[in-house]
Amino acid sequence: MTQGQLTGATTMFRDGDASAEIQGTSEIIFTRIGFKQLDYEYKYVASIMNIGPSGMCRGSITDIVLSLEISVEATGGAAAIHLTNFQISHTG
Repeated sequence: MTQGQLTGATTMFRDGDASAEIQGTSEIIFTRIGFKQLDYEYKYVASIMNIGPSGMCRGSITDIVLSLEISVEATGGAAAIHLTNFQISHTG
């Protein structure tokens, strides 16, 4: 997949409660976010020695929920943010 776009971020919602805990110098945040409607459109090329198909891939993803675990470590006035766990927990 090369050029394209994903639209529908404005349909984002929080699913359930978010929680946080301190582990050492990091704060771990657990949350679930969802999207009611995501639309995508991407060009693709699958070639070997300049032979192979190319085209456009279009579609929609509806009612999807993602479970996220994010680690935030603040030291010396700077913050490092890491995505430590990611799961697709529901698909419509």
